[in-house]
Amino acid sequence: YTPSDFPLARVDQARLDEWQDRHPALQRLYPATPMQAGLQFHSMLDTSAYVVQTYPELRGKLDPVAFRAAWQQVLDRHDIFRTAFVGEGEALHQLVVSRVYLPWHEEDWSDLPEDEQTRRFEAFRNQDHQAGFDFDCPPLLRIALFRLGQDRYRLLWTQHHILLDGWSMPLVYRDVMWLYRAQLQATASPLPPPPSYERYIGWLQSKAPEQAHAHWRDLLRNFDAPTPLVVDRLPGDGETGYFELHLELSVAQTQALQALAKAHRTTVNILVQWSWAYLLHRYSGESEVVFGATISGRPAEVPGVEEMVGLFINTIPVKVTFGEELNIAESLATLHDSFQRSTEHGYL
Repeated sequence: YTPSDFPLARVDQARLDEWQDRHPALQRLYPATPMQAGLQFHSMLDTSAYVVQTYPELRGKLDPVAFRAAWQQVLDRHDIFRTAFVGEGEALHQLVVSRVYLPWHEEDWSDLPEDEQTRRFEAFRNQDHQAGFDFDCPPLLRIALFRLGQDRYRLLWTQHHILLDGWSMPLVYRDVMWLYRAQLQATASPLPPPPSYERYIGWLQSKAPEQAHAHWRDLLRNFDAPTPLVVDRLPGDGETGYFELHLELSVAQTQALQALAKAHRTTVNILVQWSWAYLLHRYSGESEVVFGATISGRPAEVPGVEEMVGLFINTIPVKVTFGEELNIAESLATLHDSFQRSTEHGYL
């Protein structure tokens, strides 16, 4: 495949003319993805929904001026960081402008005790999270840098999930560091032009959804809701929230899982999905269970998709059937084949 096999996204010319009048700096206009439309809808109800924050500690000599310039270059480089979202629902569009300026905040806390630094950072981070974003005003990200001591800094990168998926974030960090080194050495950017996210939108528009609709209707014909984990209960005190439980497998356990997956010509991901499905089966008593799984959503036939910065993920239903006629090996093989077919229709 070559980029010419996937033309840029189509857009209604009348809509383009309308928005060009409102935004003289408009560079491109193309439809949003269904996932982006969903994230925007929820964010209109709760401004802090899908606001993502990462805050690593940086150790070593740092030139804040060059670091800030590198982040600005990343915004100049990738269209998604210069994107506003206009309209709503199925009419939601991505409006790319020619120039945005990085929202940057910087403070020096090096003379404060560590506990006070922690308190101030958490207060700032929470306030920044609650502030959310205005979808009409790019960029939908902010950077804050706090000096904690000699050669110690805390970075806070706040952004809306409508821009990026997890795959994209290491690509952004890589670009920042390459451009930062170029700033220090006063050399030209070492990076080639990035592949256009608009190519992916064009690929989405090229898909005929009828086959995907048929696939999902057939897969989910007997379901109208996910299978509940019936032992789960809301806390009696009304407190809700997001929590994590971590379990680390040993090297030997990991190797055993990898060997088992290889023996059944499948992946560790499928083993985990099957195990979760079996848990739901045992607790619910249902012979057929369904739950959601997140996929990368990056079609291999789109040139440069692995280097694109943007939002590609989707969450798709996974159905697993248990019965006396299937042993574990057959059930794993069935799930593997079904998940592959579903992934092909995961753009819907």
